[in-house]
Amino acid sequence: MNFVEEIDYLIFKGIVEGNALSTLYDLLRSHQEGLTSAEDMQGEIDSLRLKFYQKVMHIASDEQLT
Repeated sequence: MNFVEEIDYLIFKGIVEGNALSTLYDLLRSHQEGLTSAEDMQGEIDSLRLKFYQKVMHIASDEQLT
Protein backbone atom coordinates (compact mmCIF):
# COMPACT_ATOMS: atom_id res chain seq x y z
CA MET A 1 0.00 0.00 0.00
CA ASN A 2 1.30 3.40 -0.89
CA PHE A 3 -0.01 5.58 1.89
CA VAL A 4 1.83 8.67 0.70
CA GLU A 5 -0.08 8.57 -2.60
CA GLU A 6 -3.37 7.94 -0.80
CA ILE A 7 -2.78 10.86 1.56
CA ASP A 8 -1.75 13.12 -1.32
CA TYR A 9 -5.01 12.26 -3.05
CA LEU A 10 -7.05 13.02 0.08
CA ILE A 11 -5.35 16.38 0.53
CA PHE A 12 -5.39 17.55 -3.08
CA LYS A 13 -9.02 16.55 -3.61
CA GLY A 14 -10.01 18.49 -0.48
CA ILE A 15 -11.27 15.39 1.29
CA VAL A 16 -9.04 16.01 4.30
CA GLU A 17 -8.57 19.40 5.89
CA GLY A 18 -7.98 21.03 9.25
CA ASN A 19 -6.93 18.85 12.15
CA ALA A 20 -7.25 15.71 10.04
CA LEU A 21 -4.14 16.80 8.13
CA SER A 22 -1.97 16.68 11.21
CA THR A 23 -3.56 13.39 12.23
CA LEU A 24 -2.64 11.85 8.88
CA TYR A 25 0.86 13.28 9.02
CA ASP A 26 1.39 11.88 12.52
CA LEU A 27 0.01 8.48 11.50
CA LEU A 28 2.19 8.34 8.42
CA ARG A 29 5.29 9.18 10.41
CA SER A 30 4.32 6.58 13.01
CA HIS A 31 3.76 3.99 10.29
CA GLN A 32 7.10 4.73 8.68
CA GLU A 33 8.77 4.25 12.06
CA GLY A 34 7.02 0.89 12.46
CA LEU A 35 4.79 2.02 15.32
CA THR A 36 1.48 1.86 13.42
CA SER A 37 0.32 -1.12 11.39
CA ALA A 38 -0.76 -0.92 7.77
CA GLU A 39 -4.25 -1.99 8.84
CA ASP A 40 -4.53 0.89 11.31
CA MET A 41 -3.24 3.32 8.72
CA GLN A 42 -5.73 2.13 6.10
CA GLY A 43 -8.52 2.18 8.67
CA GLU A 44 -7.88 5.85 9.43
CA ILE A 45 -7.76 6.74 5.75
CA ASP A 46 -11.03 4.89 5.13
CA SER A 47 -12.60 6.61 8.13
CA LEU A 48 -11.68 10.06 6.83
CA ARG A 49 -13.07 9.21 3.39
CA LEU A 50 -16.30 7.95 4.93
CA LYS A 51 -16.72 11.12 7.00
CA PHE A 52 -16.19 13.25 3.91
CA TYR A 53 -18.72 11.35 1.81
CA GLN A 54 -21.25 11.39 4.64
CA LYS A 55 -20.81 15.17 4.85
CA VAL A 56 -21.29 15.51 1.07
CA MET A 57 -24.40 13.33 1.16
CA HIS A 58 -25.81 15.33 4.08
CA ILE A 59 -25.26 18.61 2.24
CA ALA A 60 -26.86 17.20 -0.91
CA SER A 61 -29.81 15.97 1.13
CA ASP A 62 -30.25 19.38 2.77
CA GLU A 63 -30.16 21.07 -0.63
CA GLN A 64 -32.93 18.81 -1.92
CA LEU A 65 -35.13 19.78 1.03
CA THR A 66 -34.94 23.50 0.23
